[in-house]
Amino acid sequence: MTRHRLPHLEGEETVRSKRARTHGDWEPDWVTEHFVGWLVCPNQECKERAIIVGHTGQKEIIDESDGSDPWGRVLYPEFITPAPDIIELPTSTPKQVTKAIEAVNALYWIDPNAAGNRVRVAVEEILTTRHLPKTQIVKG
Repeated sequence: MTRHRLPHLEGEETVRSKRARTHGDWEPDWVTEHFVGWLVCPNQECKERAIIVGHTGQKEIIDESDGSDPWGRVLYPEFITPAPDIIELPTSTPKQVTKAIEAVNALYWIDPNAAGNRVRVAVEEILTTRHLPKTQIVKG
């Protein structure tokens, strides 16, 4: 999978997170934001841009030796379009299989369980392109 840079990211703390600050037991890891940003492919020949949407959380950073704030923002992507390939395919891949894997790549960021189901569809397409029967009678 290709790594992308985040040149532009905007976030805003959620209403629930803001309200939680008044709670007597409030901790910095209760802070959450919604964010939107742009990803840019670092490959000089590509430079594809994608939109990323998600939420953030706060995580305590182990190394506090420099005296800085021990909390850091963690991004949890929920949607990316066009989705980065989590499964890369050779150019010789049949069109039906490529289409099924593109669905896996897109769904992974939205619903990983649905992406898993699409992997099953992709495997079925591979079997179909190899002319294997969908069912087989086994005498036992």
